Amino acid sequence: MDLAEDSPYTTMDGNAASAPAEKEMQHRSNSGGMMDGIMGKDRLDEDVSEERCSRSGCPSRFKKDGFNCKECQSQMYCSNVCAERHWPEHKLTCECLNYVLSIDMCFERYRNNRPGCIMSCPARATFEDFYQALSISLPCLEPIYRFYIFDRGQINAAISHYPRPEKIITRPGSSSSVLDYRPDLRPLLGDSQRICLIDVLCKHPYEQSQKIIHYICHNRRIQKTWQYMTLFIDRAPISPFLLMWSGAFRCIEDYGKGQNFMTLRLAYEASEPTQEQRELLSWYESIEASKATREGINQTLSRIRSFIRTVLFEVTKEMVEVQRKKSSSTTIKVHIVYNECEAQFNMGQWESTPNEIELRKEEQMARCVKDNTTEVTY
Repeated sequence: MDLAEDSPYTTMDGNAASAPAEKEMQHRSNSGGMMDGIMGKDRLDEDVSEERCSRSGCPSRFKKDGFNCKECQSQMYCSNVCAERHWPEHKLTCECLNYVLSIDMCFERYRNNRPGCIMSCPARATFEDFYQALSISLPCLEPIYRFYIFDRGQINAAISHYPRPEKIITRPGSSSSVLDYRPDLRPLLGDSQRICLIDVLCKHPYEQSQKIIHYICHNRRIQKTWQYMTLFIDRAPISPFLLMWSGAFRCIEDYGKGQNFMTLRLAYEASEPTQEQRELLSWYESIEASKATREGINQTLSRIRSFIRTVLFEVTKEMVEVQRKKSSSTTIKVHIVYNECEAQFNMGQWESTPNEIELRKEEQMARCVKDNTTEVTY
């Protein structure tokens, strides 16, 4: 019997299973194993492991093909109930595998010549980290960006007909353009510096979430907007951001067919190229350069150090609050590593310091990333 179909069971959304239901599921997960009152040993079926469930206090054994933690794939459970109940504790130390994500420019803008890549991303990377990685690996626009989160099962139409998103993740202070025309979306806004990939892509510790991440970057000054679709593919060993495959050569191959190739050839042969031809040449040569410098891109990506900033900030806030209750005259110094920017500050500087760190981070990224976002008109 498939335990995932049993109900009720405890969910991360707070739907609590009854005690009898949990005991029944754990009893089933033991596959009829009974305590031998005389010998004091378990009678195990062939498909039941000799090891106990990973949740502390659970006496049941798990099936050899039972539930495991999808994030680290090292913890095994007798049922999804135990996986759920152990997750809040296990999440703090879970060595989450990387997410392998496919990122492609949307069909509605580019059909044959779409930049894209496949990237291995740390599970605990924030969406701000993810944005930085995308800015290094793909043609992107600055400074406004948004990530729209959709359920994959609800998407079966053009972008213009997508349903209401589950969440909109953006940098704090850059959400006004969204709220100007859709104030009803305000409750959906999330802070890209606090929300991690695991928060979106992990539905349950035993089940991989199926989400579509619609990435939009916009530059008001030049009035351009580019859109990318991001899909989960697989898990990969733990590592910094890693560009596994670049869509550059796929774009070149697509571009080299039919009339497109002749257009590119005429642009190179023109003694006085038009503006459109110059943009085309710049686009083609930037892709060629990206093919040759993928190693350099990965070196730059490796500098984005990701960790659970949400937990760090919450713990630090709690420390500050405790100290305030003890003595308002005592200064508490906190040391925070934020990407590659470090800062020391006390309680009185708590409100201003995050902005200062953000400025230092942006200055550093500006030295690493060059603007190569030339758009091609067809």
